[in-house]
Amino acid sequence: MQFTTTILSLALSAICLFNQVTGAAVSSPSPFDDKDITWTKPIFKGVLNGHAYEIEGTVTEVIAELEARHPGALAARTAAQSSLPNEVLRPRNKDGIICAPVPGQDFGWADTPSIKTGIQLLSSWVGDRFYIGGGPGNCGVVYCSNHAAIAVCNDRPEPIWPACQYVATYAQDIVDRCTDWPRGRTGGQEFDTDRYNIVIGRC
Repeated sequence: MQFTTTILSLALSAICLFNQVTGAAVSSPSPFDDKDITWTKPIFKGVLNGHAYEIEGTVTEVIAELEARHPGALAARTAAQSSLPNEVLRPRNKDGIICAPVPGQDFGWADTPSIKTGIQLLSSWVGDRFYIGGGPGNCGVVYCSNHAAIAVCNDRPEPIWPACQYVATYAQDIVDRCTDWPRGRTGGQEFDTDRYNIVIGRC
């Protein structure tokens, strides 16, 4: 099965800091029906304005928990980072896009405006990365909102640490190439030569 890393939304409601994956299969969120995929919940670890944290879940869940613990800290961090120059992103590792319906996969379609929100959140975290354990077929949902998912799948035996900003460019590529504009929906998969891929689908 050709399925490297898939990003997703995983991801993101603004916090792609260092994620560690537990390595244990989980029943939710698992947006795509494929028996060859192992779904793992990321554990986000990092420091937010001097506060260390370790929280399991999607970025949206992590954001909600951090906001409850430290009201206003996320907004302050986002405002500070918005003044930083964008990281130079070179598409040298991108290795092709397949639009939905992807043969042999059941990714489904995602609401395009929701995916764009996820992309904006990922793009806003300059320099931050997240962790996906070794594969093959080890996938994590980085963003899931309104049944729209961005996921990352790792097909290499070693863990990967993709940059949030860079993963956002893959999701944007899929939106640009694989959106059904009349219906406002997006679905597809983009590969990286480092043997991971990003997927947009339904969660």
